[in-house]
Amino acid sequence: MSVAHQFIRCVLHQLSPNGVFYQIFLSQANETVRRNFFKSIVISLNDFNDLSPVSPVQLLTETLNSKKTLPADMLSIILRNLSEYLQCVPVDNISGNTWSIAVQGIDNLIRRIIFILQSLDEPEHLLHIMISMLKIPQLSKSVLEPFSKVLSYAIQNIPITHKIIVDLCSLNNRAFLKERDKMQLCRQIVFELVQALKFKTSIPDNNLLLLVAILLHDAGGAMFPGVINDLPDATLSLNCNIAECMRQTYLNDVIEFLADFHTLSKIKNVKTGTITTGLSEDTLGGVLKGAVAQYLALELSRGNSKDSRTVSRYLPWLNNAPSSVQQGYAILHTQQKLCFFHVGSGVE
Repeated sequence: MSVAHQFIRCVLHQLSPNGVFYQIFLSQANETVRRNFFKSIVISLNDFNDLSPVSPVQLLTETLNSKKTLPADMLSIILRNLSEYLQCVPVDNISGNTWSIAVQGIDNLIRRIIFILQSLDEPEHLLHIMISMLKIPQLSKSVLEPFSKVLSYAIQNIPITHKIIVDLCSLNNRAFLKERDKMQLCRQIVFELVQALKFKTSIPDNNLLLLVAILLHDAGGAMFPGVINDLPDATLSLNCNIAECMRQTYLNDVIEFLADFHTLSKIKNVKTGTITTGLSEDTLGGVLKGAVAQYLALELSRGNSKDSRTVSRYLPWLNNAPSSVQQGYAILHTQQKLCFFHVGSGVE
């Protein structure tokens, strides 16, 4: 260890009882300086019995959780710095026992932040903190409840990226043993998507298209070229289990979305935000409905190859001959579904 790192270790050890880490996490230096400093702190505290790289996180959360009211005006800066610090710590190389108190502190802090999320300038830093925490060995499943609430807020209110969704889903799946816990964040994402498709909630257009694109990719399909900017190559295997969660519970909701004659006008009415991919309020609905139709076509074809009852289960009216009064509507109903299945499956 260099003399400079030894000096940093001694200073931090001497000043830790005086709230030095709280002040460090208030730093507003430029990003390069901040990250280099955080890396130096981690190196300095490695193999040090009195303070470990986890100690700054533990002491920060103790300071914040001891306050009756969180400092809302400074919280965005603290969360940004905490996110960057956690990215510098070799999280998965430190035992779960060492992390236990710090994890509980972050858990309590996030539960308090949930009530003031709307006042945060950059709530996306919470997502990066969640990603870092999901790498911690022997992570307590109690964190999944506040994580789900933060993720729900993020999907409905701020731009999210493909990498964040993939990281959250894959790390959630890897961090826990029980199936219910492994899929919790995936189920939350699917729930938000279905609520948006049922027009019960409104989420930014880019987020909606991104979630549908990830759903399609999981099912073996592909979103229309150029719709989402940061999508990886369709040949890459990046399964998020989104399709699996949708398949288990919500296929009937997908069918209802496609069967609704007024879907396109509804999408046009609830369109939110600016789409940067060249779509407009007149084309968004068609792209969205075509992508959802492609997903449903893939699911039905996959299920029908294994079990001939799949179509009968989800489209039972195909087996019931309509009365003369209903024939016209039934034919139109069938034509509409087949049209969107054709549009969707034609992407490949």
